[in-house]
Amino acid sequence: MKILFTAPFWSREVNSISRGPIYLASKGHEILIITAQRANSLKGKVIADASEVTPEGAEFFRPYSDSKIFTKHPEVCWDEVKEKVARFQPVAIVGFGDPFYRLPLKLSRQFKMPFVML
Repeated sequence: MKILFTAPFWSREVNSISRGPIYLASKGHEILIITAQRANSLKGKVIADASEVTPEGAEFFRPYSDSKIFTKHPEVCWDEVKEKVARFQPVAIVGFGDPFYRLPLKLSRQFKMPFVML
């Protein structure tokens, strides 16, 4: 199953919550995670590469330079995100954190697919 996750900042080195989608990838699901490259988090200033694929096969796609842009202005990278999601063709979107609803809602409407917020 192809599943799209969105979160303001996820990195397997920094966020243990990103292990959920990575685990699903290890079980054969195709996983795309759209997130940002940088954030000021509880763990301090964090940074990650613009893209990476884990050994389990989960893909992190980070078109947003900062989590604040991801959160408040998802339209900044809309063309790039829309193109990536159109190629990936997920069956569902999982958004993380109610304050970060803008991007998954926009994607759900654009691609007419279900989404859930965690």
